[in-house]
Amino acid sequence: MIATPGNQRRAITGRWWQQQWLKLLDGVDDRGRLQRGRSYARTGRVIRVYFYTGEIIGQVRGRGWWNYDVRLSIPVLPLDLWEQVVADMAAEVRYEAALLAGELPPDVDALVQRAGGSLLIDDLAALDPECSCDDYERPCKHIIAVILNAGDVIAQNPLILPILCGAPIESMLSTLRAARPAPVAAPAVVPADDASPSDFWQGAGPLPEIAAPSGQPAGVAVLRDVGLPSFISDRRTLSAVLEQAYRSMQQQAAKALD
Repeated sequence: MIATPGNQRRAITGRWWQQQWLKLLDGVDDRGRLQRGRSYARTGRVIRVYFYTGEIIGQVRGRGWWNYDVRLSIPVLPLDLWEQVVADMAAEVRYEAALLAGELPPDVDALVQRAGGSLLIDDLAALDPECSCDDYERPCKHIIAVILNAGDVIAQNPLILPILCGAPIESMLSTLRAARPAPVAAPAVVPADDASPSDFWQGAGPLPEIAAPSGQPAGVAVLRDVGLPSFISDRRTLSAVLEQAYRSMQQQAAKALD
């Protein structure tokens, strides 16, 4: 991907949201279990991950031929909360620009919190993690691997987070567009009552008299005062040619004005 300011900014904010998402694992005390989950995520054992409003579904390959199904439940925020969030966003056009670019400014969560919710979950138990494996402890390595994989996806597309929480992104964008002030129309040019298309190229009156140039051409004076650039090798010849050209133009102008 070509590095532009837009996608660089998106990458930076995406990594920020990824870091917040991965705080879910801060409470995992079993370092060995956490390391095995990281190894599964890093070695491609997460076969697929699906994101839906309210849940993440993943499938992880185990040591043998068994695949294990993982489910994470995401709290869905009510529609009236998102209506309040988009009303706050409408005060600044940058939010619409960010959403259109696939970005999610970090301060969006402050707007969500002000409305009574949050995009960030810091308690893994709140996700009610499930896995089809026979490990009785939670989170198992398969759940950890799916959480890590989901973090990588969030880093690339942070808008997944509000969508998981029930945000109607397209509807929000439509509301933000409608709230944008209408552009001020340029005043119409009203022609004079006696104007005629045939007079369009005619002036309002005769032009002032222009005196024929006389004396030394201005270009010659400048050449003598300033001189020629240092990179000109044959300075004397070029200066003479230019002086002749200036004098010739002056003579032609004088003839035209006679």
